[in-house]
Amino acid sequence: MIILLLLLLILSLAAFYDYKKGKIPNYLIVIGAIGGVFRLIILQDVFAIVGYTPGIILPLALFYPVYKIGGIGAGDLKIFSMLGIYFSFLPLCFCIFISMFLAALLSLVKMNYHHSFLERMEYLCLYLKKIITTGRLENYHESDLEKQERERIKVRLAVPILLAVLVTGGII
Repeated sequence: MIILLLLLLILSLAAFYDYKKGKIPNYLIVIGAIGGVFRLIILQDVFAIVGYTPGIILPLALFYPVYKIGGIGAGDLKIFSMLGIYFSFLPLCFCIFISMFLAALLSLVKMNYHHSFLERMEYLCLYLKKIITTGRLENYHESDLEKQERERIKVRLAVPILLAVLVTGGII
């Protein structure tokens, strides 16, 4: 129970830093990972970590290309991998799905609020067309967007991740 509270505290702090600073400090992820390893050692044994390795690697394999084009932050990627220590493979997949679903809903709400849905969909189509015609992945963000505009349309994943952990863990 204490480890779960530690995880929720870490994810809450990550959400706070994500919104306030735009970055999730690495020390939070390290503390969370250490807590997860201690949990495995206490509940099972040292070798239990091997069984959780696929859950640690899955987010890296799944989201690294998205990270490379600027679609997800490094902190979010590391948090998903850290969660691989806490959840077995299928619950982790569910947690990732719920996180991305909630982030998509939040994105739709933001686009509706800012009346930018058609503009964003047009840019997405042009971006995908460019990838298909050139065969190269490039950074997704429009180069002429100013920093304020970029921040206005950005969806921070830390809160959807926290909510997904609460759902996956059976807390809500």
